[in-house]
Amino acid sequence: YLTTKGYMKPVVGNVWNLSYALPTITWQPPRLPDASCTQQIIQALEYEVARLTVYFPADFLFWGKSFQATARLALIADHLGRQELIPAVLDVLKQSFAYWTANGLSPYAAYETGWGGVINGAGAADPNVDSGNAFYNSHHAEYGYLLHGAAVIAKYDTAWWDTNRPFVTAFARDIGNPSTADPYFTVARCKDWFAGHSWASGISNGAGTRDQQSVGEAANAYYGLILFADVFGNTDLKNWARLLWATEVDGAQSYWHLYPRANDPDTPYPEAELRNLVTMGNVMDFQAGAFTFFGTQRSEIAAIQILPVTPINEGMYDTAWLNGVWNYVSPEMANPSVSDEWKALVYMAYGEVNPQMAMSRSTNITAWGGTTSQAYLIYHLATRKNSAGGDICTAAAVNPTGTFVILAPDGKFVSSSDFAPQLMANSTIGTRFLFTYLPNGGNIMNTVTDRYVTADPLAEAPLAATRYAAQAWENFKVVVQADGTYVMMASVNSRYITIDSTGALINNGATVEAAAKFNFIEQWYVYKNMTSRRASTDVT
Repeated sequence: YLTTKGYMKPVVGNVWNLSYALPTITWQPPRLPDASCTQQIIQALEYEVARLTVYFPADFLFWGKSFQATARLALIADHLGRQELIPAVLDVLKQSFAYWTANGLSPYAAYETGWGGVINGAGAADPNVDSGNAFYNSHHAEYGYLLHGAAVIAKYDTAWWDTNRPFVTAFARDIGNPSTADPYFTVARCKDWFAGHSWASGISNGAGTRDQQSVGEAANAYYGLILFADVFGNTDLKNWARLLWATEVDGAQSYWHLYPRANDPDTPYPEAELRNLVTMGNVMDFQAGAFTFFGTQRSEIAAIQILPVTPINEGMYDTAWLNGVWNYVSPEMANPSVSDEWKALVYMAYGEVNPQMAMSRSTNITAWGGTTSQAYLIYHLATRKNSAGGDICTAAAVNPTGTFVILAPDGKFVSSSDFAPQLMANSTIGTRFLFTYLPNGGNIMNTVTDRYVTADPLAEAPLAATRYAAQAWENFKVVVQADGTYVMMASVNSRYITIDSTGALINNGATVEAAAKFNFIEQWYVYKNMTSRRASTDVT
């Protein structure tokens, strides 16, 4: 008879031998970043490290995502030979982690004696706190992030590890205990060996049954355990963690990844209409479907199975599934109402198939979510297998930085003032604008008024230097053209800057062909040497 695990058939036997390919990737990808991407990675990495702030936890889940994402920056710096950046990352991680070991704070970690596990004590009487953590919901998903980040600190600071190892070990035992002799923790709490994957639901599950929404976070739990075992120095524990990861990935590819054209008599989903959904959003013990508890967009359903992106996941993102996902979510990827946070994850995963295309498409991303960042996105794509050859990154993706005057195609300079803040191409002497770096873009500031240039999201008004602080509407992409000129695009509506009949700059160009082509002339040469030259992407 048909079940959510396929057709059930009686088989007689006493011993079952299951064979799994264990992962070999540990801390970093097995290849260096593509040289074409190095400068962009470093620029983004320096920017992000310089702006790190301590993230104090309100729960385990969202704190953990930030904790792991921050920790990855240290590993990127190490891989690129920028070890001088690591201490700043570790300092933020240590301060953030110290919250859990301090006394008298809430939320707090506690040992629960009824079922035997580490919980968020603040939710002991409320299953709605921290996604039901105190009722054992999603322990593997939440604690995998913690183990990952803590292992990174331990990798670079043995003194910290000596002090905090017992505390961190409790979380490893909670989700990955290998021993039946442990009186305090059950064995592999979330893993269902018969089903072939983990369950996220605990003892008070709002869905009313066993379920797992994010198989990506389940795999990440066991990746965190692999890193923990590596710094712990226990080979048997590491191999156990590798097995937990391998079985979870096999479950992901069996029950979450769908293959529309698959002709497999043992498929758990013989219905072609179901397989056409490409990705399961939630697998339960009595039903499975392309839905989540938080959204219905295709990109959300796919991305929740992708996140968090880590080096080891190249063993989980198989090509057939990724090609299906790419086609399935394509209509949403060009939709500005779909969050960039989901798009970023899809692009990162698709890098296993075509890193050049994934990188090119990702250059319009301006938000990365809690599990990744611009530096990590570029780094990840730059370290994918590059079977096609050729550069993965292009110079056109880097905004120029520095102080420039802007020359319009008709030979007029762009000006803006206190009394007339709109950017107008109608002057014989241009206003000096400061271009500063932002991930996948940059800000433009009028140096005379110290106000940022903003764009109207509806493109009904010209660009104007009116904002005292830069936010989303003040983010612009500047792309160099083959002839050395530049076109600009407003990130707020992904429209190119044109010049209307009055000379006003406005973000209403639908294509790059419609964009006005500008020359950027460095302020030093215009005002000091009375000569000019075009800007290049490495101007500082």
